[in-house]
Amino acid sequence: LLLGIFRFGFLIQLISHPVIKSFIIASALLIALSQFKFLFDIPLQTNNVPEFLVSFWQYVRYSNFATLALGITAILFLVYIPAFLNSAFIKTRAGSLIFLIRALPLLLVIVSIGLMYFLNLQQAGIKTVGEIPSSFPPIAIPHWNMQMVIDLLPGAALIAMISFVESLSIAQATALQQRSNLNSNQELIALGLANISAGVTSAFPVTGSLSRTVVNADAGAR
Repeated sequence: LLLGIFRFGFLIQLISHPVIKSFIIASALLIALSQFKFLFDIPLQTNNVPEFLVSFWQYVRYSNFATLALGITAILFLVYIPAFLNSAFIKTRAGSLIFLIRALPLLLVIVSIGLMYFLNLQQAGIKTVGEIPSSFPPIAIPHWNMQMVIDLLPGAALIAMISFVESLSIAQATALQQRSNLNSNQELIALGLANISAGVTSAFPVTGSLSRTVVNADAGAR
């Protein structure tokens, strides 16, 4: 928050484009690898590529093929159905279906919920999110003292730095893709306010999400 108020957003300009591009690619790779444990329903180590390969070799034989089949079907749906609806063949007959294309991820979620409920796919070993608390988290000012601040400051500074780089990197990449202007100071202020809100609601530190930003951008978010 203070970085945004005192207009330190210019710091992102000191990071070269190749560095930002490499950071985004590496983050995307780790995010993709982290999803394999859900796709195969096996415990995988996804902190780095070597650990992932070793754990994948160890546990791949325990994969849940029902979960794998459902996951692959969903991936194929999200890849090929938008391409089909956006093809010249469909456009000449039905016109632009951009709204339907953007709503496909939501449609997939609704259909998958229906399949889980009516076909009782949990019996096949497919896991669900489970019960989600319906109430809001309690709002309270965290207890702290100076010793706690000293102990947590190094880790908090590192988290803040990574959050800064990740959030502004994906924001800059999205701005370039959409050919829009990026107000880095405004991004920092929003990030700071979000983390203050997280602090009083017992939430995790907040940062810009690579995967969710891409999904929102594809859905037409600005």
